[in-house]
Formats: sequence, C-alpha cells, structure tokens
Amino acid sequence: MPTTALFVEILIVGLEAGAWMLLLLLTLVERPSSEALPVKEWAALVTALTLAAAYVLGILIDRAADSLYQWFGTTRAGAVTNRYFGEDSRRYTTPSDIATMRLTVMKESDGMARFLDYQRSRARIARATVLNLLAAVPACLLYLGVNDKATRSTVLATLIAGGVLTALSLFAAERIHSAYIRRLSDAYRIVVQSGAATHGR
Repeated sequence: MPTTALFVEILIVGLEAGAWMLLLLLTLVERPSSEALPVKEWAALVTALTLAAAYVLGILIDRAADSLYQWFGTTRAGAVTNRYFGEDSRRYTTPSDIATMRLTVMKESDGMARFLDYQRSRARIARATVLNLLAAVPACLLYLGVNDKATRSTVLATLIAGGVLTALSLFAAERIHSAYIRRLSDAYRIVVQSGAATHGR
C-alpha cells in the first residue's frame, strides 16, 4: 500500500478515536474558559500535536480492531454476522491462504496490488469505526449525564444513532472484506496462470 494511503487510513481511525476520547476528557475534567486558552498563538503547535496523537491512536485502534474482528469471527454471533452481512465469506474456498495470495500478487502485479490494498484499507477503516462507535456511544451518554443533558429523548436518540451507525459500519466491513477476498483470489489465479503460461513457453 502506498505510504500516503496508509497514513490517511491510520489518521482517520485516530481522529475518530480522538473525538470520543476528547468527549470523555471533557466529562471528567472541567473545561477551561476560551479566554484562558491562547488558541491563535499556539494553533500551529496544537494542530501538529493533534495530528501526531491521532496517528498514534490510529495505530493502536487499528491493531485492536483487527484483533477483535478476528476474535469476533470465531464466535457464533460473528458467524451469523458474516453469513448475513459478509456473504458467508469465511467459508470461501480460496486458492491459497490470504498471506500467500497477497504476497504473490504484490510481487507479480503492482497494479492489482494497489487496487486490492485500497479495498483492504476501506475494510480496516470500517472495522476500526465499529470499535470507535462502541466506545463513543457510552462516552456520549456519560457526557450527557454529567452535564445534566441526559433527557429520555437525547439518550434514546444517541442509542439509536449509535446502533444504526455501528450496524452500517459492521455491514460495510463485512461486505468490503467479502469483495476483497473474492478479488484477491481472482488476482492470485490470474498471476499464477500467467506465470505458468510464461514458464510453459
């Protein structure tokens, strides 16, 4: 995957995590007045530190989401989710294991590898978004409760919005992953057949 694309993927995930962590921080710590913060004088430094923190958070959340997604796939709930959201992709019969197919395609075809990495990146962002939403909803409810804004309607709206967004993100992650596995298998077969044809001449 190109370095820029990887950076953007990690940064998006990190900014998502930073949003709910900031909300949690505002819940636990008293907010300083805007007059007490020299925003204009320190804007460049704050922006740089924010991006740096978001990148680090993105790496951690991306890794955690990947591990949790693998674990979730081994559970009954994960199997049901994959069957209805991901076209039962965990039962696909692939020409080889995922790692071998990826490395083979990367070695033999840069163009196909770039396309497949783009799909893989989208799936990873969707997975990380699921994890971030699962953390963001409780953080939002806690913030509303501490600030005496937790009316029945706001709590219900938060739960509904969080549930819908989480379901959509999970659906996207499963469906994109399913498409990725299919295209990776196709690309691997093309590369292997092209190699066999070349050696057979």
